This record gives sequence, C-alpha cells and structure tokens, in this order.
Amino acid sequence: MGVSKPQIDLLPWDPDSSEHVERLYQQRRACGWNKQAVEEWRSLQRDGKIALHWVVLPASDPSTASKLNVHTTAWPAESTTISDSCTNFGGKPRIPHPERVFVPVGHISLDSENEDPEQADAIRGIYRISSFYISTALQSAGIGGATMDAIERYPGKKERWEAKMADGIVEPPKVQNANVKQFSNQDWYTRRGYEVSGYRDKMWSETDSKGTVWYLTQVKMRKDIKGSSFHDN
Repeated sequence: MGVSKPQIDLLPWDPDSSEHVERLYQQRRACGWNKQAVEEWRSLQRDGKIALHWVVLPASDPSTASKLNVHTTAWPAESTTISDSCTNFGGKPRIPHPERVFVPVGHISLDSENEDPEQADAIRGIYRISSFYISTALQSAGIGGATMDAIERYPGKKERWEAKMADGIVEPPKVQNANVKQFSNQDWYTRRGYEVSGYRDKMWSETDSKGTVWYLTQVKMRKDIKGSSFHDN
C-alpha cells in the first residue's frame, strides 16, 4: 500500500496585515536571503503583479498537528496563528475568512509580471514561480512537491489565468552553513519536468559568517503547463 502524498492549502498573503508581513519576514530570515524584498512585495501584491501564497497544512489531515509541532519547535517565533484577512488578491476584490486561523509552513509566489518579460508576462501566458520556501524543519517530507502540484494547477483558475507556460526560477542556496550538504534546486525542478531556459551570472551575492562573498548564478527553468485547474480556498 503506497504512502499518500501530503495535502496542502494555498492561502493569500495579506500585504496590509502587520501579522502577515512580520511572518513573511520571519520566514525569509529562516530561508536565509531576500528578506529585504518584503516591503517591495507588499506593493507588488496589492497591484496584482505577484500572487504570494502561504503554504498551509489542512486541519483535516491527521498528520498536521505533528508536523506543525516539528515546525514550531524549530521556529518558535512562528507558533502563533494568523488569520485569512486578505481582501484583494490578483488585482481583484476577495472575501476574507477571518475565522480561519492557521500557522503557515512556507510560502510561494506566482508572478504575472516581471521587468524581464521572458520570466513573467501574463499577456503571453508566462508566469514565474518564485519566492518558494518550505520550513527547513519539514523539508524532504513531500510538502514542497505538493505545493508545486498546486501552484502548477493555478494558471487555469476560472477566467483569471490562461497560462500556457510557467517559469520556475532556481533560487540560491543558503551559504552560511558551508559544511552542510546542499540540496540541488535545479535537479529537483528537472525531475518535475522543467528544462533550463537560460542563466544569469552573479545574479545574487551572499556573505558567509567569515565575511566571504559568494556570487550565485540564476538558473531559469521552464515547463509547459496544460489542462490546469485549481481549487479556490
């Protein structure tokens, strides 16, 4: 009897909620990079240029309580719940459900616009998967794969998206723990059917605990998305 895949829900990040903004700062600090971008993401989310979602474990899953305990033990500052308060998402009004409270275990964005139209251009049906993070305490538990399954179905949601392509951007690994074996994001995307569409040298830089600057290459990967559908949470 096979092991069932983890289930996740995707709920909108609220750029006007102090609790949502602070939680995103906490998770970007845990991720190890790009926490300085959160303020810019607030305006992009309001304008519908990005669609940043929380990754949430459903209450109906019997394993959720134990997984959340693992997550909050590793990241105690994230143990408080936040509520579903977003009133505008994807550039359209949205009815929030404040009675629904949750502890997000990660986040992911589906960008519809980018300064480089080869990365995201909704008019041409190209969407960029970015800012993808799953709690380090829960990685290798299948939650990342379940999140990608959900976000890849998102472009076909009702009339909002007509995406033919999704562009996954391989983000840089954490370099502070140089002795820890690094997970290959590129290999992971390749196994999901993404193909390399380009590179950009020295896209990012990170400084380790010894003051050494590490320059990182951006790997752009692309995949055809067909027959999409998405459940509206």
